[in-house]
Amino acid sequence: MAFFSTASADYANAINSLVKPTYESKYNNKIEEQLNKILNREDFSYDFNADPLYQNYKDQYTKLGKEAAMNASASASALTGGYGNSYAGTAASQANQQYLTQLNERIPELYNAAMNKYQMETENLYNQFGALQTEEGRQYGMYRDNVSDYYSDWGNLQQGFSTAQAHEEWQEGMDYQKERDAVSDAQWNKQFDYNSSRDNVSDSQWDKQFAYQQARDAVADSQWEKEYQLALSKARKSGGSGGSGGSSRGSSSKYDYSDTNYTGQIRELVKAASAANDWSTDTVAEYINGLVNKKAITSEEAEKLYENAMYSYPQYRDRVNR
Repeated sequence: MAFFSTASADYANAINSLVKPTYESKYNNKIEEQLNKILNREDFSYDFNADPLYQNYKDQYTKLGKEAAMNASASASALTGGYGNSYAGTAASQANQQYLTQLNERIPELYNAAMNKYQMETENLYNQFGALQTEEGRQYGMYRDNVSDYYSDWGNLQQGFSTAQAHEEWQEGMDYQKERDAVSDAQWNKQFDYNSSRDNVSDSQWDKQFAYQQARDAVADSQWEKEYQLALSKARKSGGSGGSGGSSRGSSSKYDYSDTNYTGQIRELVKAASAANDWSTDTVAEYINGLVNKKAITSEEAEKLYENAMYSYPQYRDRVNR
């Protein structure tokens, strides 16, 4: 069962309450009856004997004829001394005949009157038939107008219903989308809070790792310092074992070991370290001790070279140990 909100439900109720007009003729029977009268009407005919007006005239003229005949007979008898004779009879007959002739002269007049009456009655039948048809047409036209109004109202209500239903469906979709947006926003906020907490954990872990690395670097630096001091001690001992010969060659060395010009010798160290793929303190010390043993440098120069090699050019060490 479909659910409608107030607006669409109102339209639906209005549509259901519409009643399509029906038509039942009030005049159809009368029209048929009148038509039958016209179609079944007998043709005009006239019988003066059946005409009441003629009978009235006949009675009048007959009476007048008799009176005239009696008067004529009486007058004729008076002229003849009171004796009946043929003259008196003839006079009476003539007087009566005059009135009968006048009666007969009324027949055409009565015929025309009857004809006019018949025609008027016929015309009246047609007029009544036409009036009934006119009223029937008017009533049917009103019915058709009501039917047209019904369909117009139905169409308007249906359009309103469709519009209201479409708006309600749109509103329902909007409400649903708002709910989904609210859910998505809540999920995004939860995810953001979770990511923030994870970032905090990662930052904390990085800080711990960095602190740990610093501690390890400090240990490594301490170990390196120990190794450096040990190598330096070895270099000094090695230089000491060379005797004065090592010292006497201090000024005649083919290398320039001033504080600011150890680049060439350090490059040689780089080559040696690269060949050994190692730049540890042992490698540096071993190389420098080799120079001292070859009488190429003195022990003092070896110490100076070691310090410059280990502290002045760490980029070389890093490059080799990568």
